[in-house]
Amino acid sequence: MTVRRAPLAEAAVVAATVGGGLGLPGGVELLTALADAARTAFAAAACSIATVDDAARELVYRAAAGAGAEEVVGVRLALSVGLAGYAAASGQTLAVDDVTSDPRFAADVAARTGYQPRSLLVTPISRGDRVLGVLSVLDRDGPPGAAALDLAARFAIAIAGVLEIDRTVGDLGRLLFDAAASAVEGNRPDVASALRHAADTAGADDDLAVIVAAVAEARRLAPAERLVVERMLEGVSALTRSRRGRR
Repeated sequence: MTVRRAPLAEAAVVAATVGGGLGLPGGVELLTALADAARTAFAAAACSIATVDDAARELVYRAAAGAGAEEVVGVRLALSVGLAGYAAASGQTLAVDDVTSDPRFAADVAARTGYQPRSLLVTPISRGDRVLGVLSVLDRDGPPGAAALDLAARFAIAIAGVLEIDRTVGDLGRLLFDAAASAVEGNRPDVASALRHAADTAGADDDLAVIVAAVAEARRLAPAERLVVERMLEGVSALTRSRRGRR
């Protein structure tokens, strides 16, 4: 006998499966705008932004502007391949004036985009010790030497902020869908325990797990208690913004 799930349960299970693909609304457009801003600042032929897929050990090109932009978006590149892969794996910035003289250059990948660069600057996009992705600048006519490296580092910081938010939104979306699937199937009818179970099962970062649990538990508070929690969260948010502004 085949047991058929109710339509709501079916929807929740499907959502849980694809939930990890969620991200910051408008995230791709924002990354594309940053790639285009970098292209303009460097007076470059093209710029691209790739993110690290930790599970596959690959770079995934998420956004690009300029020559070959449409063709490079969606391309996957092993971390052991190409100058961008080297930058991601090593955490080092590279500025190569003649890519044909560097054996690490992935000429086949460039050929797929229809644009073969002469020079390439690649810099890792990092948060602390974690490399989130790589910014690539092709055939720049902009700042020379150390000025170019400094400008690339500044763009990398801005892009890292977007990628970190994008990753957190995706993780939270997946956790919420996992919890929904568990709740509608009757495994964990209590929303708070379903959320905590989803966070534990996914191995979520401690900070994210705490937020998920706090949001779930806040539903049970009396209005006065909930107001206190909301004010505390507002205070934390204000402190975070002020600290960010002083950096």
